[in-house]
Amino acid sequence: MLRLMFPIFFFFLITAIPTLLSCPIHQKQALLHFKSTLTSTITNASSYELLQLKSWNQTSDCCSWERVNCDGTRTVTELHLDVVVFPVPYPNPVPVVFSNILAPIFYIRSLKLLDISGNSLHGDIPGDGFANLTELVHLDTHYNYFSGSIPRQFFRLTNLSYLDMGYNWLEGELGPEFGLLTNLTVLRLSANYFQGQISSHLFKLKSLIFLDLSYNNIEGKLGPELEWSSKNLTSLSLCGNHFKAKGILVAKESLL
Repeated sequence: MLRLMFPIFFFFLITAIPTLLSCPIHQKQALLHFKSTLTSTITNASSYELLQLKSWNQTSDCCSWERVNCDGTRTVTELHLDVVVFPVPYPNPVPVVFSNILAPIFYIRSLKLLDISGNSLHGDIPGDGFANLTELVHLDTHYNYFSGSIPRQFFRLTNLSYLDMGYNWLEGELGPEFGLLTNLTVLRLSANYFQGQISSHLFKLKSLIFLDLSYNNIEGKLGPELEWSSKNLTSLSLCGNHFKAKGILVAKESLL
């Protein structure tokens, strides 16, 4: 009986190994869905950057794909999707890609790093989608065309340490919701259309090392009444706004 069972057990073992050593099937399918949607959207599908997605196929493990990193359990944790739709040869016009193309990505809830910078993404930030990525530590969306305000669901990403949303068309005020992102060390919101005054909650982020709010429409007084709780802040850029800096602390003046 044991002799009969061993071949069967061995057969199931060798057929299961590829599955055990591969990324989860639902994550693989989500990435393939993203690629197919992107390919059908982009007219210049022969661009150099899109060729870097050539490794994304049904027959291989998605942990081996370019721009994809996994952890020790073969779960996708990083997507480096910066400048995916960059046209070659430059300066061919960059195709318009709307933010809803990101929908499949939001099914990969294990993501800790997501870089979608430099992709000419248009439209509002998909708040409901980003709300699923609660494990995110690093998020880079700079050099796109995201518009509107930052959705409230976005502030559920309390594990964020690095956040770059610079060079978009974002607007609205920098409200108290930023106080929820207590793990932020780097925050770049430069070259947008944020207006109004800065909420005091932003000045109370104790882990903050780098803050860039330059080239917006922010206003108000900057003076001793704004006491920074962060002892680690080493870089502060506020130029290109409408601040009144009379009486500002000397220690921070050099960082403007």
